[in-house]
Amino acid sequence: MSKTHLRLPRNLGEAEYLAAYDQEENLGVFLSDNAPQYNHITLATALCWIHAGPHFKKLNPTITVYQKELKSFLLQFWMYYDWLLAHKKAPTTELKKQLDEDFDALFSIQTNYKLLDDRIRKTKALKDKLLVVLDYPHLPLHNNEAELGARRQVRYRDISFQTRSEKRRNAKNIALPIYSRGLGIKS
Repeated sequence: MSKTHLRLPRNLGEAEYLAAYDQEENLGVFLSDNAPQYNHITLATALCWIHAGPHFKKLNPTITVYQKELKSFLLQFWMYYDWLLAHKKAPTTELKKQLDEDFDALFSIQTNYKLLDDRIRKTKALKDKLLVVLDYPHLPLHNNEAELGARRQVRYRDISFQTRSEKRRNAKNIALPIYSRGLGIKS
């Protein structure tokens, strides 16, 4: 069986979800991890900050100067995230304006580390989607809670090396809640 055939059920599920989402009224803002299948939603899209951070952490410089520049930038990145959290708790026009300006300053930093500069530039290009929270402070800054259910399934699938038969699938469906409680994972 080809990889395309294996992805087909997932793609159909995503298409069904997006079609149902598109039919709803008054949906507001769609929070995404910037996955390409969500690019065609016409509503306002907010991006997840927790998914933006790992792109920087994936940079693994071996040169000490680059390591220091990356560490310094990440410190500023997560401080900015904390300021966004503060805005969510007590939004003000002044703080909104300051966060908008600070975003431009943070994501205009130039270093000697080209890969870091490229990632900073790419993140700056997503400003409108990353700063939707300034206009909608009730929105979460990340979509990790929505992904927890999917992660639980993936974790179990990886451990059990997939299910190949209906009998095994039924056994997994019975055992997963028990297994999850044993790991302290909320069902």
